[in-house]
Amino acid sequence: MTNETELLQAVQQLADKDVAPFDLQIDRQAKLPNGLFQKIVDLGLLRAKIPKEYGGLDVSAQTAGLALLGPFDLIFIGATIADYLRDRKFNSGKQKQGN
Repeated sequence: MTNETELLQAVQQLADKDVAPFDLQIDRQAKLPNGLFQKIVDLGLLRAKIPKEYGGLDVSAQTAGLALLGPFDLIFIGATIADYLRDRKFNSGKQKQGN
């Protein structure tokens, strides 16, 4: 992304293509479709406020808010990220125990 306008346009395209067609499924299952979280990561939304010298996008608070609150539901995204991290931690081979 070269500027904040391009980020917002990319977020809107992602929402139109990969979120809107599955909105009922996402609501009912409380789960993102396969690959959507990675697309959000690839777009840079999780590093929107991180300075560029540290690999972030360093966008304004307004743009970061619009990117997350516009086409996405921040609470759902937060819950999904928490689920992803929990599953990653607790479903790794080290944590599993034979029953």
